[in-house]
Amino acid sequence: MKAEVVGLGMCTVDKLITVPHIPKANETVLMYDYAEDFGGPAATALFTLAKLGVPTAFVGAIGDDEFGKGIRKDLDRVNVDVSPIQVVPGRRSAFSAILIDSESGKRSIIFNPGCSFDVVADKLPRELIAKASFLHLDGSSIEAASEAAAIARSAGVRVSLDAGAMMPGIDDLIRLCDVVVTSQAFAEQFIGNDQKERALRSLAAMGPSIVGTTLGEQGAICLVNHEMVRQPAFEVSVVDTTGAGDSYHGAFVYGLLQGWDIPRVMAFASAVAAMDCTLVGGRAGLPTRAEVDAFLESATVVR
Repeated sequence: MKAEVVGLGMCTVDKLITVPHIPKANETVLMYDYAEDFGGPAATALFTLAKLGVPTAFVGAIGDDEFGKGIRKDLDRVNVDVSPIQVVPGRRSAFSAILIDSESGKRSIIFNPGCSFDVVADKLPRELIAKASFLHLDGSSIEAASEAAAIARSAGVRVSLDAGAMMPGIDDLIRLCDVVVTSQAFAEQFIGNDQKERALRSLAAMGPSIVGTTLGEQGAICLVNHEMVRQPAFEVSVVDTTGAGDSYHGAFVYGLLQGWDIPRVMAFASAVAAMDCTLVGGRAGLPTRAEVDAFLESATVVR
């Protein structure tokens, strides 16, 4: 079966620790809870799409360690094609220690990238990418990501980018993308201040037809055809915000695959991200399509 969406980027093991508040230097706090999950922006976006019923394949780099085995197994359980994953002998897979504030659900992350940034461009599944409907990137492994984007563009495959952080070479990658949705921090760094709408207009001038920024509890904004579209966040009992942005990207691509207009795409993606925040871990709360539809029937937005 062909992959409708191929993702390329990071994949991690997440160790999640819930505490009464994020500790300061030299402070000891009580651990309320501990859980293990899996993450990575592109990997979780692909996991999201797979839960929604889309055939997907993931290209990433893992070590030949137990973490790497766990990463593959977790993607495989929702039928993400893991055959394109590159295994790097003798290297450690990426992992994160995540502290979750029990009151707000916000988190602080300590990240060890391991070999996750080391996807080799020469080993890309070129035919798989060329036959997809979308290529989704998270800006890591920039050389491989740029090569994959070039393969996709030459084959008429749309390219989406989760721009979470400024990285060397990101400007050139943006020019190869059709859809760019940034984090709030990226938008501010990109333009040098907090004028997010100005940042989106600057990004659009680089070529993407759809640009947007996720704003956490303030929702999201998108610029399409010179029109600014806003979507408030949905009201939920937030337990953990880990993975919310990643799942938003996966759901956003899902909406575009359905041919929906941008307001509907944004509402759907915001619903998925909100639902993801109701359980600990970036993937535990990810819904099926039927669950999202049911949520949207009665959901209220943050005022």
